Parts: sequence; C-alpha cells; structure tokens
Amino acid sequence: MQHWSLIFVLLFLILLVTPFTFKFRLTFDAMKNYGVFTFKIFNFKVKFATFKFTKLAIIITSGNKKPKISEIELSVSKEQIVYVQELINQFKDKVKVRNLFFASRLGTNNAFETAMLSACLNELVCGAFAFVKNFKQTCSISISCAPVYDKKSLLFVLNTAFAISIYDLIYCFIFAAIRKWRFKKNEKRL
Repeated sequence: MQHWSLIFVLLFLILLVTPFTFKFRLTFDAMKNYGVFTFKIFNFKVKFATFKFTKLAIIITSGNKKPKISEIELSVSKEQIVYVQELINQFKDKVKVRNLFFASRLGTNNAFETAMLSACLNELVCGAFAFVKNFKQTCSISISCAPVYDKKSLLFVLNTAFAISIYDLIYCFIFAAIRKWRFKKNEKRL
C-alpha cells in the first residue's frame, strides 16, 4: 500500500518542478488607434483586452463593451519598491524565455521613407532581441518587418512565450518578501 502513496508524492513533485508555459500577444494598429492584448496559459485564453490611447489616458476594455473610466492614483512606499525590484531580479533569473516574435507592417506613401523606416525598425528590434538572447540563450527569435508601399500603415505584433515552474514562482515571492522584511527592519533601526 505504501507504493501507491509514493506515486502521489512523485506526481506532486513532478508538478512542482515542471515549467508552465505562458503566452503573451500584443497587437497595435497605430493608424486606427486600436490594440489587443491576449494572455494564455497552456493555450487557454486567460485574459483578453482591447485598448486605445487618448491624449492623457489609456482606455482598456475587457469583456464588456462600455469601458469604465476611472482615475488611478498610485502611492508607493519604499518597502513596496524594494519588494518589486527584488521580485523583478528574481524573475529575470528564473523565467525561461521560449520564443520572441515581432512583426510589423509599416508604410508611408513614399517608397524611400517606407524602406528606410522598415529597415531602421528591423535593426532596433534585432538589437533588442539580441540583448535578450545574451541572457536567455535557449530563446528562439523571429522578426518580420515588412514594408507596405501603397498605403499608410503602422501595425505592430509582439508574441512571446515564457515558462516558469511553480517552485521557482514560490521561491521568487518568498525571497522578495524576505528582502522587504529585512529592508523594513533596517529602516526601523535607523
């Protein structure tokens, strides 16, 4: 009977260390001022939202057709800043970036400007992705910057897939909380 209980322990440990894949997709058409954000876990859509920019705000619509307009005031303490900084540092080490994909469709009515703009954007994105590739060597990168010569167009698509295990996720949150607690303790001493 003991070997059956060990199977459940083994399954729990495998689940704890198996990395879960998250996918993030951001699409923005600047000519129409319309963007779409999609977040998936195991190819199941978790979050879907549309957004657009106004003069001083970003209007985000998720699910319902009528967006709620509300102002968000942020007040951040030093402890929260330390917590977020440490959490970001831990995630940089633990998250495994699986792939990065960027596509753009740029167009002006001038063929020379379109070609130059498309080439410059391609080089900027290649440089940014190369920087990521220095730290995450297993990441696969794909870039498609296509010029559109016959009309004005400004469309961007960013797809990413990354993975992290539950164990690493728990470790990151606990380590960041400990750093916050130490910072708070040192602040009280001073």
